[in-house]
Amino acid sequence: MTDTPPAVPGSETLELWPGGHRYYRDSAHFPLGMDSVLLSSFVRLRRGQRAADLGTGCGYIPLMLLGRESSIYIDALEIVPAAAGVARMNIGLNGLESSVSVIEGDLREVRKYMKCGAYDLVVCNPPYYDPHSGAQSPDENMRTARSGGCTVADVCRAAAALLRNGGSFCLCWKPERMAELFAALSAARLEPKRMRLCHSRADHPAYLMLLDARKQANPGLKMLPPLVVRGKDGAYTREILEIYRRQAGSPAEQGEG
Repeated sequence: MTDTPPAVPGSETLELWPGGHRYYRDSAHFPLGMDSVLLSSFVRLRRGQRAADLGTGCGYIPLMLLGRESSIYIDALEIVPAAAGVARMNIGLNGLESSVSVIEGDLREVRKYMKCGAYDLVVCNPPYYDPHSGAQSPDENMRTARSGGCTVADVCRAAAALLRNGGSFCLCWKPERMAELFAALSAARLEPKRMRLCHSRADHPAYLMLLDARKQANPGLKMLPPLVVRGKDGAYTREILEIYRRQAGSPAEQGEG
C-alpha cells in the first residue's frame, strides 16, 4: 500500500474502514453512496471467483468486495474517462493492480472489452434515470453517471453476455421500476433468485431493491427480510452500522445517495 498518496484536485483520501483499503473521493462528481455499500454487502462471494463490475465509477465496489474476499479477480468497466482515472488511482493506492483491471468503455459494447461467458459474478449499480427524460445536468460527467446513455435492458444484456451458465448478476434498482427490470432480466434469460427491499425507516415505502439473478437458472425467488436504514429515533440501525463497520467506515461520512 502506498504510504503517501498523490493529491487529486477537488478530492480527499478516506479509509473504507479503519485500517482497510483507502480511496480517493470526488464528492462533486463521483461520490460513494449508500447504494453501492449495500449492494457490495449483498453480494455472495466465493474464493477465486472472476467478477465484473459494470459502471465501476471510481472503483468503490471492487475495493469493498476485495476487502471481503481477497482471492477474487475483478474487471471493472467504466465509460467516464475521469472516473476511470480515479478508479485506477484507487486500485494503485491500495496495491491491487494484480486483482483489478480498470477498462474504459461502454457496457453496450462489452464484447469488445471482456470475454463472454467467462465470469462467475457480475455486479452493477446502474444508472436509474432514463437518458431521454427529465432535466439534464449541465455537467457531462454527471449526466453520464445518472443515465449512462443506456437502459436497464442494455445492462442486463451485458451481464448475461459475460456470465457463465449459473453465474450471478447482482444489482440495485428502484422498486417503482421493478416491472421494467424483471422484463429486462427475463429477456436476457436471467432468473431472479434473491431480493431484499431497503427502507429509509420501517414505516416508509422501500426506496431501493437489491437483487441477485442467475443465468439460465430455474424459477424461484427468495424474499429476504427488509433492510431498514434508520430507527424511530432517526439513528442508523444496528445492521446498517455493522454493514458500514465491515465495509465503508461511517454512513454519515459517506452519505445515503
